This record gives sequence, C-alpha cells and structure tokens, in this order.
Amino acid sequence: MTPQQIETAARRMMNASGSNFWSQAEIIEDYLYFAALEMAQETFCIENRYTTTSVASQQEYTAASRALAIKRVEYDSQKLMPIDFQKLDSIDLNTNTTVTGTPQYYYHFDGAIGLHPTPDTAGKTIKIYTYDEPDRPTSTSTLEIPTQFHGALVIGVAFWMAKKEI
Repeated sequence: MTPQQIETAARRMMNASGSNFWSQAEIIEDYLYFAALEMAQETFCIENRYTTTSVASQQEYTAASRALAIKRVEYDSQKLMPIDFQKLDSIDLNTNTTVTGTPQYYYHFDGAIGLHPTPDTAGKTIKIYTYDEPDRPTSTSTLEIPTQFHGALVIGVAFWMAKKEI
C-alpha cells in the first residue's frame, strides 16, 4: 500500500472519508510514522546492510544512525563475534596499548561499532547488517515496512486518529 492508500483506509475505518479534522500531512507524516516506528521497534522488520572500509589502526566506525539493532558484522567477508566490554577487558588487560591484527570481535556502543583487535590493514570491507527504524513518510514515499504489515499500519494510523478525538 502507498501512504495515501493507508490514509484512505484509516479514514474509512474511522468513518471520516470526507473529514478535514485531520490533514493528509498529519496522518501520513505523523500518525503513519508513529505506527511504522512502533512496528519496526517491535518486529525488526526493516532490514538493511551498510558497508564501510577499514582504516589501519582505527578501532571504531560509525554505525548507521537509524539502526535499532545490529544483526551481524563482517570484516573482509568473515563473521565477527559480538562481545561486551567485560569480556573485552578480560581479553585485553592492558588498556594503554592497542592490539592490532585481524578483527575477530565487535561491540556496539554510542552509535559506533568497535572492532577487536583493531584492524592492521586498510581497505578491507566491513559489512554491518542492521534492523532499522523507518524514515518519516511523505505522501509520495515508498514504505520501508514490508507489505504483510500494512494492515497493521492502517489500524495504527486509525488508533492515532482516534486519540485526537478524545
């Protein structure tokens, strides 16, 4: 469904097809966005992959700003294992020096992906597989939420429309 089709279906559900109580922009840019954001957070239905290139002696790389969760990280086509700071500290006891080599682990913190050991080679591909939040839709957008969830988006939009009536 398109954003306009979802708006039309939600208006019909609310028996408000001709009503101007809600603007098209309000329904699509706000209510549809709220419903899509909740759908993405609850179901991780927006899958994406990002690539970046390694820099020698650089441990951290910017993660996608829309990422809700990291599914997988690969370095030079090799899967990296997730690691938390406690385990990382037990592997690397000396925090004053940087261990370099071929990364085997990754961590995600504060919008960054950190690799351990720190890459010693530049130019290798780092792939980051994520579950993302949606972009704010417009009337001409293509929705990122898979079509199997569009019926639930209609219900979500109608829910937010009903909240305005209270």
